[in-house]
Amino acid sequence: MPSSAPSFRPLASASNGSLDEIARYLTDGYWDAQGAGSASFGNTITVDIGGLTADGQKLARWAFEAWEAVADITFVETSGKAQIVFDDDQPGAMGGITSYYPSNGEAIAGMVNISTDWLEVYGTGIDGYAFSTYMHELGHALGLGHPGLYDASATYGTDEIFANDSWQITIMSYFDQEQNTSVDATKAATLTPMMADILAIQSLYGAPGKGSATSGDTVWGAGTTLDGYLGAFFDTFAGEKASRGLLTEGVEVALTLYDRDGHDRISLGFSETDDRISLEDGTFSDIGGAIGNLGIARGTIIEDLVTGSGDDTVTGNDADNMISTRAGDDEVSGGEGRDAIYGGAGNDLLRGGAGNDTLGGGTGDDTLEGDGGRDALWGGTGHDVLRGGAGNDTLGGFDGDDVLDGGSGEDELWGAKGDDTIWGGSGDDTLGGFDGDDVLHGQEGHDEIWGASGNDYLHGGAGDDQLGGGTENDTLDGGTGNDVVSGGLGHDLIAGGAGQDTLYGAAGDDTLRGGAGDDVIFGGSGADTFVYADGDEGRDRINGFSLGQGDRLSLDADLWSGTLDADGVIDAFASRQGDDIVFDFGDVSFVLLDVESLSGFEAAIDIA
Repeated sequence: MPSSAPSFRPLASASNGSLDEIARYLTDGYWDAQGAGSASFGNTITVDIGGLTADGQKLARWAFEAWEAVADITFVETSGKAQIVFDDDQPGAMGGITSYYPSNGEAIAGMVNISTDWLEVYGTGIDGYAFSTYMHELGHALGLGHPGLYDASATYGTDEIFANDSWQITIMSYFDQEQNTSVDATKAATLTPMMADILAIQSLYGAPGKGSATSGDTVWGAGTTLDGYLGAFFDTFAGEKASRGLLTEGVEVALTLYDRDGHDRISLGFSETDDRISLEDGTFSDIGGAIGNLGIARGTIIEDLVTGSGDDTVTGNDADNMISTRAGDDEVSGGEGRDAIYGGAGNDLLRGGAGNDTLGGGTGDDTLEGDGGRDALWGGTGHDVLRGGAGNDTLGGFDGDDVLDGGSGEDELWGAKGDDTIWGGSGDDTLGGFDGDDVLHGQEGHDEIWGASGNDYLHGGAGDDQLGGGTENDTLDGGTGNDVVSGGLGHDLIAGGAGQDTLYGAAGDDTLRGGAGDDVIFGGSGADTFVYADGDEGRDRINGFSLGQGDRLSLDADLWSGTLDADGVIDAFASRQGDDIVFDFGDVSFVLLDVESLSGFEAAIDIA
């Protein structure tokens, strides 16, 4: 069943074909349209390449490797009678099955002829059209037709059946990527069978078995684990070995990755271009400055990726990906799965997607978004923005002035170095500022918030929160809810907010305000100031008030009507009750526990 010229007919406006539709046309539709049946050999095929020059034999063997890598085919070279005979004594290029049993489609014999003139014109490198021709004509000899009703020549816009008929999707096409005006892809030499070819050939011969070229853990790119012509290509493409005539300067290349199993990696650390890379099967990527030149075959799972120094855009797949970008301002979306994404140098945007992901910003001012799942986000150096999203996340800012937002879920957020701003979001969160002058907001939920070193601002928000100020001069506000607020070391401003709060001044000269609700307040050591204003409804209990260590009361004049000085306030609103002193302004009152005398109090009252 050699390639021969059928009767053509004008075609109506074509539409894109799915991979399955194009693959079926390669195996059946093309032959049915000519009144011939489809046919194929068994899985072990004898070949005779003795009639070829040394260059022709090299190209033929590369073509054997290409098809063996994507199908359960083994080519066995023989000098005796062979099922497929290669020659170069006829002009041009042709190939096909020459005889078969119509009853069962079993191929008996096939041929491939590619002239020596063809090699002289198109070269003998991996990126030469002669190699693509060897793969194409061997595809015919294995039972594949064209994706359209054409042979010998064709014109796009007239002869195609599928609008996306081009080298991008099948090496059996007559249209390169630029001749096909419906395809957004750079003209590029094909180095492998493409997506539709792989589906088609596997429908005839099955998928490769264990022990095939891509069994086990495969590296595509720098440090490749592949042997043969693809290994030589990647070594050359990555600059690890001299070209030795394998690649031609200025010629773009296209290939589709088919991988059988294992934990696999695309390694493009050598790339200096702005690459767009998708790890999803059935998609095309842009690498090396070309468009749409790297395909991932259907069913192929690539777990890991290393990008280069350009501004790269990466989309992960549903597997547990490890994606590492290097220099450049990169954008990465992990997709589903438990992904590990590391930004490297540059100002990167990293999104974990669904799944429990780990994101690391590296150097630069990065934005990290965990999205769904229990994520761990680490900002690295630079001024980073970290958003946990849904799920119980862990966020760490490290160096730089970072912004952390836990989102929903019970999150842990740690600012580390720098002047950080941290938002807990909804859920019961734990926030820590560490070094720097940090701003921490617990927001909703029952949160724990710790300022550590630096002059920090802590706000509990809604919920029953626990706040701790740390070593320097902090401002703490419990917000609504029944909060526990501790100033720590330093001269702190401490407010309980609404709710029944417990406030601790600890060391330092602190200012404490219970706010609305029945609060319990401990001034601690230092000369502390206790603040009361109109609206601070409730009955507070103040422990450890000491005139001797310089404690004071700051009272809002709106607590009473008229004009009063400190003596007048004491006379009108203060009284001794047992071992305590009570100031009662009606809705606002507080008790100074274990203070036996009002003597000298007038000097300790400030009226605002």
